[in-house]
Order: sequence, then structure tokens, then C-alpha cells
Amino acid sequence: MSSTNSHHITHFVHDSAPHLEAPAHIVLSPRYYWTASSQIALRSMAQARKIAPSLFEHKLPQGNYTYEIQKKGDTVHFIAYDKEAILAQLLALGMKLEKIKSLILAQFAFAHIESAITIDEKHLLVPIDGMVTLIDARYVDAPAMPMEQALASVPHKLPSISVGHMWGIDMVALRRPLITFGALSSAALVLLGIDLSHQHTSLQESINALRTTYALPATQLQQQSIQARLERIQKEQSFLRDTLNRITKERSRFEGKLLSIDATPALITLTLQNPAPDVAGLFAKASIQTAGETTLIEVRP
Repeated sequence: MSSTNSHHITHFVHDSAPHLEAPAHIVLSPRYYWTASSQIALRSMAQARKIAPSLFEHKLPQGNYTYEIQKKGDTVHFIAYDKEAILAQLLALGMKLEKIKSLILAQFAFAHIESAITIDEKHLLVPIDGMVTLIDARYVDAPAMPMEQALASVPHKLPSISVGHMWGIDMVALRRPLITFGALSSAALVLLGIDLSHQHTSLQESINALRTTYALPATQLQQQSIQARLERIQKEQSFLRDTLNRITKERSRFEGKLLSIDATPALITLTLQNPAPDVAGLFAKASIQTAGETTLIEVRP
């Protein structure tokens, strides 16, 4: 992470895109990153960074993660975020990334605030054991600070995620077989269609490559191997399409619950907040992990 001056911080992003008239720094809701805490004795911050990936092992959706450390007293807070996934979700919200100077995680921006902070009528940010946590407003009776006031109090120097000119290549990332979006909205379904189209192209390329590789007369064993590989690819492709179609048909169950969805031909990963108990029943062979209000569902062929 680099550092930024808070003078230009004017916006907080949770589940909607602010209108940016001029380039600005953005504070990101906790929904865009993952956290863990430990009171393990560490010799240095460098040591903390080395062990950070192990704390999140098998707990995060597929992605390319960066890890940050924040120490408060005897407690060490570990933060994991996927920059590409964050930028993809901001694009899906309709934000113009060239208008973003940098991104600041709420954990750093509001670490000094001891009261609740209002996001909207339904959501608050609440400090719990030193962790800036997203909470349903129905469960908090204490007075909350307006978001504008909280943003105005952000310290001058903070760790930040540099966006730079990444916006110029982000649409390439959106077209890869990994699908990442914050909710099943019409914009997200457009992205879904783009990814399925690319996935179909990848399948055809794989089949053509296999046929080219085995262009010479093959033995019976080789022919069986070719057929098995083609059948596996077709099975994975069918699984991908059927599962995503099922999610689309049942989108009312995911409305307001789906934080992200990642898809490869062999794995669908859904991250949900407070899902209905019967959601997992929509999928066969689902692996389910729950941490607090967050549920991770992994579905395989």
C-alpha cells in the first residue's frame, strides 16, 4: 500500500456508486475486503505479513490477494483484499476508475473513531474489538456519527490502494473466466453474459488444441484419452452454465445477500451475507463455510 492525504477524501462506497465530478480518494466498505484478528506474539510486522496468507487459507474466494497488517495493543488485525476483484465490482457499480485517485479501506480510515458510523438506513459501521465492522442498523441502538462527519475526520496520512492507470486494463480482467460482481443486478448479468461467451470461446480453443495435438493416427488408448478429456471439458462447461442459470432463475433469493460470485469451469464460489438457510440446498455437492454473517459456498461438478 502507498499513503494518501485525506484532504480529497469525499466519498464512501458500499453498494452504490457516488458521482465523482473530480478525481477523489475513496473509502471502501468492509464488504470489499476480509479480516482476521489474533493476539499471537510477533517479533515484527514483517513476520506478521509472512503468516497472513495462512490465516486466510481455504477461507477466501479464488483471487490474487494482498495482505495488510494493523496492530492495536496486543491484537494484530490481518486484512486481505483482491485489487482486481475490487476494481471489477466498482466497474459493475458504474464507477469510472479514472476518477479514483486511490482506495482506502474503512479499517484504516475509521480506526480512530469509537462510535458507530451511518452508511444508510440499513447499515452501520461499528468498531468491535478494534475492527471496523459492517452491522445491520436494526441491532444497534447507540447514536451514530453521520458519514460526512466521519470522512471529514479521517487522518492525513493513511495506507491506500493505488489505482493509477489500472482502469485501462480492467475490462480485460472482466472478460476472463473469473466472474466477480457485488450483486445480481442487470449490469452484473451483462458481465455474466460476456464471461459465458468468453468461456465458450475458451472451450472451443481447448477442443481445437486437443484435436491438433492428436492429429496423427492415434492408438486406441490415445483415442480413449482424447475422448475422456473432451468429455471432462464438456461436463465442466455444462456444470458452469447450469449453475449460473440456476442462480439467475433464483436471483430473488440472492437479492441483497450476494457479495461476490467467482466462476471457473470446475468451481463456483459464492460469498453471501446472512443468506436464507435453504440457499445451499439449491446446489448439489456444495461445501459451506460460515464466519459470522458471511457464508462461503463452493459448488463443484
